[in-house]
Amino acid sequence: MTLWTAPYSRISKQIRLRSALVATGVLCLVLSGCQSTDFNDGKTKAIIEMYPVHLDSEQVMLSQGHVDCGVANELWEPVVQVSDTRSAARLLQNGRNLNFSDDVTYEPEYKGPSIQVRGDFPLQVDEIVSTIDQDKDTKLVRARVGIKIPHGCFPTTLTIMGVAKGKLNPDAPAAIRFKLLEDGWHMDGFVH
Repeated sequence: MTLWTAPYSRISKQIRLRSALVATGVLCLVLSGCQSTDFNDGKTKAIIEMYPVHLDSEQVMLSQGHVDCGVANELWEPVVQVSDTRSAARLLQNGRNLNFSDDVTYEPEYKGPSIQVRGDFPLQVDEIVSTIDQDKDTKLVRARVGIKIPHGCFPTTLTIMGVAKGKLNPDAPAAIRFKLLEDGWHMDGFVH
């Protein structure tokens, strides 16, 4: 009796192992199919924050503390009045090295100082405001997103300004386009 039990037991284990492998494979295929087309706030945030993102001429908000620290660390010159309604601080090389690309400006409609950035930045999503289907393979996400600057003057992220009624607006969330490709959803870029 023991002669027949061992082979039967070995065959039974092999069948169960193969069945488990097939079931696991089918489950992986099903889940990967769901992942490629599924789109939600968690996935959106993960995609945006996954890798540094190249930004080209995006405007970010600064606080007065950022500006003062930047002057003390020679990122830009002290603020000067350039017109009745506008002040600016000329960008210096140390600031350019951090991928700031234009002078700090104080515009009345922005409610505070802002500066332009250009380069690759890690991003942080603070809030997903809305997601709109543009077509079956394209979504437009409005989100409050900040960039991380590796410098002591910027312990928190700098918020990317969105566009409202055709103008930059510090209160408007940024608009980001996503495209569905063969391997899943990808960030296509900021939209103005």
